[in-house]
Formats: sequence, structure tokens, C-alpha cells
Amino acid sequence: MYETLHVEYDESGASDWAPLRAHADAAHDLISRFSEWVRSEKSWARVCTFAHDSPNAWKEAIEVSKITADEPDHVLAANIFYDTARLRCGCTAFAVDDEKGPLHAHCLDWEIEAEILMRNITFFKFENARKDRDFFSVGWPGFLGVLNGVAPGRFAVTLNAVWSDEILGRGEPLAYVIRKALATLSTFDEAVAFFAQVPLSCDCLLLVTGAHQGELVVVERTSNRYAVRRPDAGLLLLTNHYCVIRSGFSAPAYVETGHEPSGRGSRERYCKSMEQLSRRLPRTVESCLSVLAESPFLQSSTIWRSALRASSGQFLVAPPPFNSPWHSPV
Repeated sequence: MYETLHVEYDESGASDWAPLRAHADAAHDLISRFSEWVRSEKSWARVCTFAHDSPNAWKEAIEVSKITADEPDHVLAANIFYDTARLRCGCTAFAVDDEKGPLHAHCLDWEIEAEILMRNITFFKFENARKDRDFFSVGWPGFLGVLNGVAPGRFAVTLNAVWSDEILGRGEPLAYVIRKALATLSTFDEAVAFFAQVPLSCDCLLLVTGAHQGELVVVERTSNRYAVRRPDAGLLLLTNHYCVIRSGFSAPAYVETGHEPSGRGSRERYCKSMEQLSRRLPRTVESCLSVLAESPFLQSSTIWRSALRASSGQFLVAPPPFNSPWHSPV
């Protein structure tokens, strides 16, 4: 039902986007729409300048622009949507420790152009000459980074939006940072250390799970600070507020109340989700996906729900209408 796009990449993480030719029209439409949104944000030029400093990001933007007939800067702009407009993103995620390796579940909530995103969901298998470095992600034609992905036998990572009062940092766009980690790092510990220390352009919450029992953390980030949150009784839950780092907003700050700038009630969603998980902890990838089909995990802005296990590489993604999940071919 949903096509898997096979993308080859080299040891530096640079990817060959020639397979995108079969999806050039859809990619052009998405790039046009999202670059327009991003270029209306005050911060886009600053983030785009930093993205230019990333050799792979700029090189690939040029390559894709020749396929889609877009300006390279527009390709780049469409790929820094989270960094410049994360107030329009949401997400709820959780991880459950297990002797077979942690279970990892995530709902992607996105308020802009939801219909075209749902219509163009595409699955990516990033392939390397070293087959032990292959990894999977889900996204859209023309989206060159990764918001959630799994590297079988190594680790998995998903992104939740969050906000602090810090200015944008001098780092690569976040979706490229996540892709680089999946392409170049070998272990859960390497991934956690990388996400804690790598220069970032903006705030984020990253749920990272590994292939072995006990390997699950949330890395809370601003552009300049980090905290690593570990599980309580084998469970980690995150919505859209910091639990360790302070946001820096004046009281009543959403980091304490959950009333973030976009008004989605992160703290209330966190409490309701925790109450539900406390009654019934899922113990399989499939049951994680079922939990995500219910409120408060599932939102009107949910684009897809995904569940995975890094140890096996099992990766299920269910776009609307949520009844035909895609399975990673592992």
C-alpha cells in the first residue's frame, strides 16, 4: 500500500536521492508548500545559513532541486520546518523496558498541511555497503532528514517538539542530525552521548531506545543545554514539555504547567497518558500500536502512529485510517 524508497548513503552519511525521480511531482508540491511556510518565519534565514554550513545538506539540496525543479534554498527551507516552526508540531511518545529489548511508540502530530502529508507518506530504507548500518524511517518525498527511525540491532530515536526561551543555536537542522546519528553510530550509548553533546539549532525532546534491556532514555535538549531522563519502573513517557530542564519562561511557565505556547495542554496529556499506561503496559510492538490508537495519544492532528523495537528492527507505522500498518521488511 505504501512504497518503500531505497536510498543509498556513504560512510559520511551523504545520501543519493536519485530514487526520488519517481516521486518528483509529489516532492515538488511538498517542497513548494513547506518552503513557503518556513520562509514566512522570522528565524528561517538564520537556520538556513547554518544548514549551508553542512556539506551534505547543501549538496543534497542542490541534487534534489534538479529533480524537482525547485530552488536549492527552497529544498533546504522545506527540510528545516521543525527548527523554524516547531510551535506547529506536537507528538506523544513512550518506551517500555523489556527483556527482549525496549518497546518504543510514537504519535507524530503536525498541524500544517496535514492532508497532503497523510496522502504522501513514504517509507525509507537507507542502505549502506555495510549492511549492519542500514536503517528505516518514515517521511515524505522531498523530506531528506529523519524525524523517527530505527537502526536494527543498534538503536531507535523519535522526536517530540518542545520550547525554551533560548535563541536558535549554531547547529545543523535537527532532522539531519538524527539521520546522521542513524547512519554513523553503532550503539545506544554512542547515540545518547551524541544527542546530548551535538550542537543543535533548536530545542527538542529525543526518545532513544537501544537493542538491550535497560537501554531507554529521553534526551532533553535546548541549543546549549541537555539533560538525560531515565525510566521510572521501566517506563518513559514524553509529550511537549521539559521534565528536567527549565524552559526559562516567566511564571506561569508551561514547563511547570503544561500550557505551552500553542495551547495543546502538554502536561494534561502527559498525566492522562501516564494514567492509561499505568493500567495496561503494552508488551509487544503490535500492542503499542493499539495503545496509540486511543485518546489521549491519538490527536486530531496525528499524521501517523508508529511502534518499533530496535533489537529486532520491527517497525510498524499506521497512517490514517489506522487500519493498515506498514511493516519494515526485516
